[in-house]
Amino acid sequence: MDLAQHVVAGMLQEAHTHFSEEAYDWPLLPEAFPVVQFQDAMAMISHAIGEDVTGEPDLSPAHEAWRLGAKRVRV
Repeated sequence: MDLAQHVVAGMLQEAHTHFSEEAYDWPLLPEAFPVVQFQDAMAMISHAIGEDVTGEPDLSPAHEAWRLGAKRVRV
């Protein structure tokens, strides 16, 4: 189990001690979290939005929102 999975599993375990299991639809942890290299992610975003962002040093809020399926981002 990598660090991210360990942290999320710990948070879910702690949440279960404070909240009723019947009251929430608890997320299931995948076997492994997907890993995408930054350059590959930027290429995916460029292709999806029709704007070349491959030279950008980081993701803007709008580019992060693309992956989440958001239509509008307030900054």
